[in-house]
Amino acid sequence: MMSRFRVSFMPWFVALVVMFACAGLTLAQNASPDGLAKPQQGFGPAAGAASQAATQAPAHPWRPFLDPVIIHDSWYFLIIPMAFLMSMAYKAVRCHDMRRYWRAVIAMTIQVVLGMIALGAGFWMLIEFVLPRIAP
Repeated sequence: MMSRFRVSFMPWFVALVVMFACAGLTLAQNASPDGLAKPQQGFGPAAGAASQAATQAPAHPWRPFLDPVIIHDSWYFLIIPMAFLMSMAYKAVRCHDMRRYWRAVIAMTIQVVLGMIALGAGFWMLIEFVLPRIAP
């Protein structure tokens, strides 16, 4: 008996590959060369020679999946690919007609990104304007 839904597994494959790549970069950020996690020492930079060594460029070339990409100043740009991949995975399961798949993925990506912007603006207004009036 033929299924009334045609399911494509390519979006799942692409989403899984990108998610594992991002997870590998995240895990590599806390790893040391011998494979163990680096101990965290407080909130500020380390004092002395350790802080100078941390600011110097590494002696070895960049290794994908092992060395983290330094994007501390622009981490919020990762919301767009995260929303796109999440939308691909969700719509691959929930979309009834695959001819409308990419349109649904783009629409959901825009909704998620705008929702995150609205939540950020709402919480900013709550912290900056409402809470100071409630608890001065």
